Amino acid sequence: MNIYGKLQSVRVELHGMKLEKTGKNNGKAFFEMGDFLPSAIVLFEKYKLCGVCSFTPELATLTINSTDDDSAPIVITSPFGSCDLKAMHVVQNIGATVTYQRRYLWMTALDIIEHDGIDATAFDEFDIAPYITTMESAKTLVELNAAHKALVIAANGAMDKATDKAVTQKKNDLAKTLTANEPLSAERFASALSKVTSGEITKDKVLMYALSDTQKQELDAV
Repeated sequence: MNIYGKLQSVRVELHGMKLEKTGKNNGKAFFEMGDFLPSAIVLFEKYKLCGVCSFTPELATLTINSTDDDSAPIVITSPFGSCDLKAMHVVQNIGATVTYQRRYLWMTALDIIEHDGIDATAFDEFDIAPYITTMESAKTLVELNAAHKALVIAANGAMDKATDKAVTQKKNDLAKTLTANEPLSAERFASALSKVTSGEITKDKVLMYALSDTQKQELDAV
């Protein structure tokens, strides 16, 4: 069987499976990569195929090779494009673009069809910027958590996994900055010290805060 026959066999078997759409956008379901790619990889192994994604600033490419003969590879390409998720830095936007491109390349290779109207890219309609600004303006962890919660509620499921991951990373980065400048009250320090003693948390979790010299000495003694 040549490489095209192998790929067609993968498609037929994959389409015969009951794949669940776990992605949600405005109440409608769509395929996330995790819904079909694990099954596809198992079928690729069965039919001795290997798919490799690669990217340049101009082009996204999926190369499908036959691992048991010298067949010429099947090459699927797409203009790389770009995401412009508001209030996210360059690397996060590149990551989101790579995630989208991998999904589209694999869907093309596997002949998975969805209407663009239910694609997660409709997230662009939701303006994330004001919520990120509120998160960045938070003075305490309580304010940061509240701002993040407000964003999640307002998005109402519109964020895809890549964007949700980027927002979570943004929150974690801000939390580290706030924690480093936030002193611990005597009550909170006593609670944290108790948790360190019981093994519930490590000292590193407490050292993230702006401890007084006395608190540092007490922590060192545990």
